[in-house]
Amino acid sequence: MVNGHDMSEHAQGTELPYVTPAHPSRLWIRCSDSPPDLVDLIHRQAVLAHANPGNLAAPSDISFSASLKMAIDIYEVDEIAVCGHYSCASVEAAASGIRRGILGEWLSPIRSLARRRSGPQAGAGGPPSSVDALAEMNVVQQTLNVTRNSVVRNAWADGKRVTVFGMIFDPASGSGSLHGPLSMPGGKEEGEGLENFHAQKRIGELLQVVRRYTGGHT
Repeated sequence: MVNGHDMSEHAQGTELPYVTPAHPSRLWIRCSDSPPDLVDLIHRQAVLAHANPGNLAAPSDISFSASLKMAIDIYEVDEIAVCGHYSCASVEAAASGIRRGILGEWLSPIRSLARRRSGPQAGAGGPPSSVDALAEMNVVQQTLNVTRNSVVRNAWADGKRVTVFGMIFDPASGSGSLHGPLSMPGGKEEGEGLENFHAQKRIGELLQVVRRYTGGHT
């Protein structure tokens, strides 16, 4: 069960129904060029989604903050997932040093991460693994940005139970993995408390659904 829906039918080869998010429980923050299978899965769950190049959670992005506000205050979601992916064109563009135009300006936070990386620098001419490592770093950074956003901070201060986590999707294997600690109200992080146990259990179920659904398409 994920978001109150039985996802097991797909494992038996049955098409998943599209779900109207009347009562969504999760906000996905994903990349604009997320793999089609992942986008399809997101759209078939009772969730909200916010997409932009590089799955950024920029503090200055009013569109992102408005999505957070709507998700938390109007729909009362209890999970926020920052989802990046390997072989990400946005991350590769930032790593290659793109600076000009709107896209160059937008991707500047990822470009800054690339400069901060220890070891071999990620770049378009470098090994694919270096770009993927930068995508992982970006997910961790954007997850931190979400937890520092005033909308989330205010929600926690008001006693709302919102869990924030980051994950990476691997289109080659059709699997997702958790990146960075879970962030919960009261500063709780991974490994603390019964509430955290239940949050990790839900996320584990989500990763299984991602693997089961997208793994059958790759």
